[in-house]
Amino acid sequence: EVKKLKEEVKTSWQLEKDKFLNSEDFETLFPVKASIFFEHGFNSCLAQFRANSYSKAEHPAPFLDVVHVLEYMHEECEVVDKDPSGAKASPQPEDPPSPSST
Repeated sequence: EVKKLKEEVKTSWQLEKDKFLNSEDFETLFPVKASIFFEHGFNSCLAQFRANSYSKAEHPAPFLDVVHVLEYMHEECEVVDKDPSGAKASPQPEDPPSPSST
């Protein structure tokens, strides 16, 4: 009896998990949470980079400009259009412009 109930709980959990992963809520929440997670982790790495005597003046690192990268990512998300069949068509990926060129 206990074994049967445990199996039902496990199955129920998996069904709800699959349902959420395929839901509109997940499609909305995931990019937001992922960008927050990325930004905090990135800022931590940047702090360690600077704490170990890698000053901006001596070691310019335009690839460490998280604000620029996040703005570029946001612009890429807005560019996605729908094609006539109704499916989303994404633009061709390209390298983000360097912060010095903007």
